[in-house]
Amino acid sequence: MLLKRAALILVSAGALCACGQQRESPSEAGITLAPEQLKSLITDRSLENRRVSVTGYPMLCSLGANYRAGDVAHVEVHAQQDCSSPRVAQAKIKVGNEKSTRSGMFSMDPRPRNLMIVAEPIDNETTTFVADDYQRISAKTSMRVTGLVTYPFGDKSKIPVLDAVALDAGF
Repeated sequence: MLLKRAALILVSAGALCACGQQRESPSEAGITLAPEQLKSLITDRSLENRRVSVTGYPMLCSLGANYRAGDVAHVEVHAQQDCSSPRVAQAKIKVGNEKSTRSGMFSMDPRPRNLMIVAEPIDNETTTFVADDYQRISAKTSMRVTGLVTYPFGDKSKIPVLDAVALDAGF
């Protein structure tokens, strides 16, 4: 009898743990744009509020900002692995930390995804990203960045910003 109760408790605890590790369905894909097409969005607003995808290297190029978990960082997406290469896009990415990437044992919330994990010192060597499929990706890795095309403060002269971002390294 005692053995049956112990087995029932273990099965119940296992079911609760599995609930805490639920995964959300993948984010919606966007229209894939070449860097030249994205540059044309500075003057052409035809894709405003539509999901688009660009390929590049998300980088922190204006270091000195102090990011905390829950903040939204404006990250530059570059054509190559350094900030001096052409900027492909800018993206708003939520900031997390090691603690925010883990679900508690009995948590019903899915693990967070599509965020930037910062560590001290904040730079492109220590920054990692959690992709849409929960994979950890270093900042110096080419990724597909998908998001809604928005314009900062309605200013057509500025580069569009991708909002509600999804990250993917396995494209």
